[in-house]
Amino acid sequence: WAFCLTVVVVIPVLGCFTSILANITALPGLMTVPPVINLGMAVWGMVLWNTMGERCMMALETKYWDLALLFKINVILLSISFFVF
Repeated sequence: WAFCLTVVVVIPVLGCFTSILANITALPGLMTVPPVINLGMAVWGMVLWNTMGERCMMALETKYWDLALLFKINVILLSISFFVF
């Protein structure tokens, strides 16, 4: 749940904050912060997904299917968004 909370809430707020700060201060280097954080989140999600055991994933999908689906979608979209944009 910590991964999904971080990706769904914290990352967009941080991205919005850094964009506003970069536009106010005219520091274009701040615009590179959100993509780097997205890469970190994508790597963290891939590591979690790969190290999660089969029994653990099955239990998670059985008990919290919506959270497991959100986790998988987030990992895939973060991976795609970093390498495409």
